[in-house]
Amino acid sequence: MHPCIFASNFSLPSCHPVVYSSEQAPVSVIADRKADPQSQNSEMLKHGGQSDILDNTNPLPQSLPRGREVKISSSRFTLHPSLKKRAAFTLAEVLITLGIIGVVASLTIPSLVSNYKKKQTVSQLQKLYSTMNQAVNLSKANDTWTSIPYNDIVGQATINWFKTALVPYLNGAEFPADIEYPNSTLNNTYLKILLSDGTICFFRNTQQIHTFCDINGLRGPNKDGVDLFYFFLDYEVKNSSMRSSGMGNFYPAGFFGTNNDNDEYTEGYAYNDREKMVKHCNPANNVGLTNTCALLIMFDGWQIKKDYPVRIR
Repeated sequence: MHPCIFASNFSLPSCHPVVYSSEQAPVSVIADRKADPQSQNSEMLKHGGQSDILDNTNPLPQSLPRGREVKISSSRFTLHPSLKKRAAFTLAEVLITLGIIGVVASLTIPSLVSNYKKKQTVSQLQKLYSTMNQAVNLSKANDTWTSIPYNDIVGQATINWFKTALVPYLNGAEFPADIEYPNSTLNNTYLKILLSDGTICFFRNTQQIHTFCDINGLRGPNKDGVDLFYFFLDYEVKNSSMRSSGMGNFYPAGFFGTNNDNDEYTEGYAYNDREKMVKHCNPANNVGLTNTCALLIMFDGWQIKKDYPVRIR
């Protein structure tokens, strides 16, 4: 017999009231109660002397009137109340929310990506400028910085000069680099150095070494003002303005001179004139390869401002 069924000769400890439906009632309890009619009398429910017996043929309702209880206590059979229905979003509400998030993302993400790319470009450009000038200074300190060969654009004398004066101080650099670059002019008529961080620099000796550096290497987009920037490499600092500014032997195009509006080379044309720097940074206004974008970024305190004429994304 179940320990909490009342017997005629015994009083049982207090039991917790639990209501069972016919499907939930323990089989052993029902069987014991049917087998002992006398125990049924002791289980009279306190509502006027009538007996409600747990029985498959007479199941109890889901809830009983106040004052009626069936005392059957066992943690094994304790029922847990059903969870209350919780509020939830409808499919339409979810779709509307996702649509709003999509619109906001489409407006903000491109701007975030562009700002990140600009900062990355400036960081790589600063690193290049520092690396090249440090190499020149080390070469000077070791007395290997000699005059640039005369009238030897990409010949063996120029190659030997690079191998002695510059390349030993560019840790891990490959020169001359065997690289196929998308720009045919740079690829076929310039000497190439591959730096350890993947930057590719192109050199052409005209007593003043024209230098183009792609800070992304072959990854692209290989475009002026985006990842391709124009510099010069000189044996000596040209004038007092450059020396007073702390400009090294490796400096951005346009600092000392650039082509004017009539395609005539003029010393100091873009120097200290931001409007002209912006103009000649724009690929639509470039004369040949006179790109002043690196100079503009440096002039603006190593940052790319909103009016930078080349789109970086």
